[in-house]
Amino acid sequence: MYQLPFGPGFSRLATGPLSVILGGWETSGIWMARTGRMLTISVSRSSSAVPDGNTSNQRADLVPGVPIYPEGGSTYAMWLNPAAFAIPKNGTWGNAGRAIAVGPGLTQLDFSLQKRTRISEGKAIVFRADMFNIVNRTQPGNPGTTFTSPSSFGLINSGLNRTIGTGTSRQIQFALRFTF
Repeated sequence: MYQLPFGPGFSRLATGPLSVILGGWETSGIWMARTGRMLTISVSRSSSAVPDGNTSNQRADLVPGVPIYPEGGSTYAMWLNPAAFAIPKNGTWGNAGRAIAVGPGLTQLDFSLQKRTRISEGKAIVFRADMFNIVNRTQPGNPGTTFTSPSSFGLINSGLNRTIGTGTSRQIQFALRFTF
């Protein structure tokens, strides 16, 4: 919290009612940033195409020498390079490891503004405004990671899809509190 330098004790310009209006303001903020979540590239295959008939959690083959991200950088329309992956041959497992790619990261700026107005000894009214994702930055979700679904593989087609907390669109909330 940072107390803004206005009001009693800070400025001789603000006296009387102006001191009450300008004084007692505090501000705070949180900037958070994180890398993207780890992604595993998978494939869907029939039970006859795998060595033991177990089709869950099948991974793609990695094509040697081809980067897993598109040349020029990832975009929402192409986060992963489809040329870097292949469907494994029948009777074999895919050679791509787990968590070999990273999804989009997240950055968010939250800001708070609070005013404390003293009424009498030990009593005050506190007004507070909290703003989450104040710059309203789009927080993308992860791309499709199933290589055998070409219409969605590598495509980011939605946001984080959250209604509260980190990753939401801009939200503002107000509070009024009486302390005694």
